[in-house]
Amino acid sequence: MQPRRRIKLLFLLPATAWVLAWTVFPFFYGLYLSFFHIDFGSEDRFIGLGNYYRFFSDDNALNAVEVTFLFVIGSVTIQVIMGLLLALMANRPSSSRGFVRTLLILPLFATPVAVGFLFFTIFYEEGGLINGILGIKIPWLSSPTYALSAVIIADTWQWTSFCFL
Repeated sequence: MQPRRRIKLLFLLPATAWVLAWTVFPFFYGLYLSFFHIDFGSEDRFIGLGNYYRFFSDDNALNAVEVTFLFVIGSVTIQVIMGLLLALMANRPSSSRGFVRTLLILPLFATPVAVGFLFFTIFYEEGGLINGILGIKIPWLSSPTYALSAVIIADTWQWTSFCFL
């Protein structure tokens, strides 16, 4: 092996170790633990596919998987399309191009807690911004019909700028 190639591989070693330590190892360890019944204070007991059987026979768990799937498909699709369109629009020559790019990236720096509070005040049923403008009471956050849409909107607002980059 050439010395230059060895140096490149040497530089990749810390990043590879980091990825293995924080993603690959925990994934396989979690998979291993999923075959055990873990009760704190007693010894772990191997139960094979028992945890998976119990999970997939629970209606609430299947509903959670369905809602998660809808959330991921809905939010990622919207974010990628909007991010691409905004990137194409912001790439056109303009005197305010730098300002527009900065403005579009700002939501990315908001913490999820701050975004949660912001959109809670926007979607709040009693005195929220949207219900105040519409003049009606829509239970955005407490109704199964509207809650997923409200969360997708909040997530899209924060993460579209990531796709924009």
